[in-house]
Amino acid sequence: MWWGNHHNQVPKQTIGILSFEVATVISKTVHLHKSLTDFEISKLKTEILKFEGVLNLVSSNESYLLDLTLAEKLDDLNRVAAVLSRLGKKCSEPALQGFEHVYGDVVSGVIDVKELGFLVRDMEGMVRKMERFVNATMNFYGEMEVLNELEQATKKFQHNQHEESKRAFEQKLIWQKQDVRQILYNYYRMWNT
Repeated sequence: MWWGNHHNQVPKQTIGILSFEVATVISKTVHLHKSLTDFEISKLKTEILKFEGVLNLVSSNESYLLDLTLAEKLDDLNRVAAVLSRLGKKCSEPALQGFEHVYGDVVSGVIDVKELGFLVRDMEGMVRKMERFVNATMNFYGEMEVLNELEQATKKFQHNQHEESKRAFEQKLIWQKQDVRQILYNYYRMWNT
């Protein structure tokens, strides 16, 4: 990636495919967290489990349906943990490298979650921050796609006799590169604060 001539220029960094994978796992984590709020659990019990289709096709036993829901949520959590374990092994932080072992100990009951000591006090604030990361990543990805399309179009115009069209696409490409450069700069700062 490239950087512009900013006064507060950050050292050159490569933002690779992992940022998109991290954004995906963050998005799944936020979705899981939101699905476990008191409101969502109440809605599940009072509305969703009462749907005629659920009662006729799955079961009319509320306890059984809640067990199925719990199993699904645990499966979602385990999938998120598997990705975090794989990503943690790529980190230089030893605590993150051993995430799978800590998670395994939590699941098996060896470690009480309350004893971990690093629980987030303002979970809603953390969720909002995670959502900003996801949105910024998706915005960055979208702008990179636009840049790629403009680069392809500009290459096509290299052999074109229409100088005005060629210059217009070249100018759009320059502006898009500036936009992506600024987004990348802000994106890098966001991930490193």
